[in-house]
Amino acid sequence: MAQQVDAGSEPGAIPLEDHVAPQRDVVARGARWAAGGQVTMHVSRMVITVVLARLILPQERGLYAMALVVTDLLERVVAATPGAGLIHVKALTQRLVSSVFYFNILVGIGIAAVLALGAPVAAAMFGAPDVVPVLRAVGLCFIALSLGQAQRALLRRNFRFRAVAAADVTNALVQGGVSVWLAFRGWGTWALVWGLLAGKLASNVVVWVASPWRPSWMFSRDDVRSLRRFSGNLSAFSFFSYFQEAGDKFIVARIGQTALGYYMLGYQQLLVPVDAVLSVSRNVLFPAFARMDDDEAVATGFVRSCAAVAVLFFPLGLGMTVVAGPFVRVILGERWLPSVPVLGIFGVIAMINAVSNTTSVLFQSKGRTDLQLRWGVANGLLLLVAYLIGAQWGFVGVAWAFLIGTALCAVPGWLIPFSLIRLPVSRFLNALTPVALATGVMAAAAYAARSLAEHAHASQPVVLFSAVATGALVFGGILLVTRPQAVRDLVNLARPKASIT
Repeated sequence: MAQQVDAGSEPGAIPLEDHVAPQRDVVARGARWAAGGQVTMHVSRMVITVVLARLILPQERGLYAMALVVTDLLERVVAATPGAGLIHVKALTQRLVSSVFYFNILVGIGIAAVLALGAPVAAAMFGAPDVVPVLRAVGLCFIALSLGQAQRALLRRNFRFRAVAAADVTNALVQGGVSVWLAFRGWGTWALVWGLLAGKLASNVVVWVASPWRPSWMFSRDDVRSLRRFSGNLSAFSFFSYFQEAGDKFIVARIGQTALGYYMLGYQQLLVPVDAVLSVSRNVLFPAFARMDDDEAVATGFVRSCAAVAVLFFPLGLGMTVVAGPFVRVILGERWLPSVPVLGIFGVIAMINAVSNTTSVLFQSKGRTDLQLRWGVANGLLLLVAYLIGAQWGFVGVAWAFLIGTALCAVPGWLIPFSLIRLPVSRFLNALTPVALATGVMAAAAYAARSLAEHAHASQPVVLFSAVATGALVFGGILLVTRPQAVRDLVNLARPKASIT
């Protein structure tokens, strides 16, 4: 493929790399770096969340979460701007990438302005006037986010996931470090706000250093419009998927600031790490699948990646459901006990999401973001109705509605994208069966160990340790004996010179 760089001779213009088909070892190496970065990032974030739970009150976390309810929708739109199309397009030009870069900045500034002007309206909807300055400050994050979108897309396009991982880890560590330091000094909600902004700025520094590309002083509306069909459908899908992934938080925020604090703690402990690891699959598989013409190869890669993720999150999700009570008492503290039922429910949701939320790569790699949009509209509206019904029973009712709606949408959420690559659902489920069975046995053993420890009036740390240790030994033992393909794939991924075959 001939390289197309119409501004390559300009001063400061750096040639763009070809969109060549990746070798399997390149994909595996990219997956290792992306997975390592996400694991490091979210282990550090989980530790930091525990520390912050001891320093910040539920109502203070709830105020911050109210701002995130609004900004999450807008961040989805920014993430799906034409920057995402830079990965899908077959050939790049300096003018196209520069145009996307400046367009992203205009979008970021526009969103920050909307938040600055519309914050009082959002505060009135929540019934929380204190959220106004928080929303305006968080709006600055969109300007910071837009400054690195083009560089991040180019790094992903060329499978430079080591740099992407470094940016993600830097984001988490800087955000956590700033938040903990300010929380220790009594800044409350503002410790979380300024930590968020500091993390995004630090992440941008990393991607700018890692990416050799620099924008030229050129802008073409036609070039931005050339990506409109792909990115426009993707932005619209992101809007409607908001109702699936953030609409529940908006409704819980209407219940109360403290209720949202309890709800968000469970969400951040389980569903955020799941989505982060799934983003590894999406980020690696999308550019790889976009260059494959063989549907069977795409189906095989997709099934095996989902089964490997199931090995990680089936036991984590169902295990948390079993030990939610002791976990909160020992790790987070007694004041977070109302979040126990939410943690238990989200454990099951995490299992479903782990094998459902990567299907977007099938729509996008096949260029069918229009079909993804139609499904997103139906899925989002169904879940919104479920949330509204569940809200009659408080924030725990919303969590139950989230679980029921997610379970009902799972099968059609598989059938539609699987039809694009002629992948039978039965083949997909067969690959997950060994891990699911091992997880069921593990959960039964962990529950028995917890019950015995509680019956013996053991302390809560002993109860928690007994259940976790028993579950880990049982699950690990079953996998050691049966050695399903998913485990072998994970082992190969961890080996420095291995490739998935």
